[in-house]
Amino acid sequence: MPHFDLLSAQSSPTGSRLDARIKVRMAHLQWEKEERDKEFQLRRELEIRKLEAVTAVRMRQLELQAAVVGDSAVTQSGPAASFDVSRHISLVPVFRESEVETYFGAF
Repeated sequence: MPHFDLLSAQSSPTGSRLDARIKVRMAHLQWEKEERDKEFQLRRELEIRKLEAVTAVRMRQLELQAAVVGDSAVTQSGPAASFDVSRHISLVPVFRESEVETYFGAF
């Protein structure tokens, strides 16, 4: 099989057609590569945006949960701050001087 010499092919009319075909093929391959690169980049950007959206939603959920927990903590501490002693005086044992040890032991 004879060895193909690209330089000698360029000088003949058939060689110039072959050279043009090679150039067209190279341009087409370059274009395909650029398209694949663009598509990859777009997919990557889309994935990043999806992750950012999921993260933003999750952060908002956590903020809302924290607000609910904070509101319930305020609600629970609210009545404790307005504790009415007169309503609970019946829970305090009767004080007798003869039984001081027992009285203070209740606390």
